[in-house]
Amino acid sequence: MKTVKIVALLAVASLCGVLVSSVRAALAITSSDVVDSAYTYSLVNNSGSLVSSFNNDVYSKSHVGAYNEGGSSYTSYISPQSPNSASFEYKFDFSSLGYSVVSVTFTDKLSNFGSPNIVSMVTEYSIDDGVTWHTISSRGTSGATTGISGQTIALSSLPEYTGVVGTVLYQVIYTDTTGGAYTTNQYQWGRTTTGGTAFTAAFSLESTAIPEPATWTLLSGACVLVFVVTRCRIRRQGGA
Repeated sequence: MKTVKIVALLAVASLCGVLVSSVRAALAITSSDVVDSAYTYSLVNNSGSLVSSFNNDVYSKSHVGAYNEGGSSYTSYISPQSPNSASFEYKFDFSSLGYSVVSVTFTDKLSNFGSPNIVSMVTEYSIDDGVTWHTISSRGTSGATTGISGQTIALSSLPEYTGVVGTVLYQVIYTDTTGGAYTTNQYQWGRTTTGGTAFTAAFSLESTAIPEPATWTLLSGACVLVFVVTRCRIRRQGGA
């Protein structure tokens, strides 16, 4: 009987996301967040708030943890846990708001304190729901960081661009090249002290909204009115 109860509790916990390492949340973007056809997401560390903000906004994560080192600086970051592959993903969805993404600028931070440096970290983005990924930043086992972090990306220049981009994905992947386990907290994304910004994603947007029927009726009426007025003027000029 006890065994049955334990199994049932484990099943419930698993369904609630308590025991699984991969979770799905959602960053809710509303029309009020879009100002002058632009939207910017910032992950800011206000006295350690980075941890809660990350957990609330991230779309999915697998084997990663958000950490605060404590102290007066409230240094926070996102770091992999075991096993030897970890990742997380943000989803920026504008499709329900009637916007298409024209360009985006990602600014991220990668820190490697491992000795020896055996973990590679890569940040990527996708405009076709994860079918095609493009590298933003890469920090390999040599410790050097390369990529286009901080540069504006015009989405129309991408081969998979089809004219309308309603959703953009951003992901971070940690990989232990030796196949072993991670050294706790030595490989970090978004490391920042209180008041600092760990990550930003700035989007330039354009409207894809189709006018409502009432709007079409109003426009049609205006066109008819212009036609009638113009015709009357022509007749008057002809009669003169």
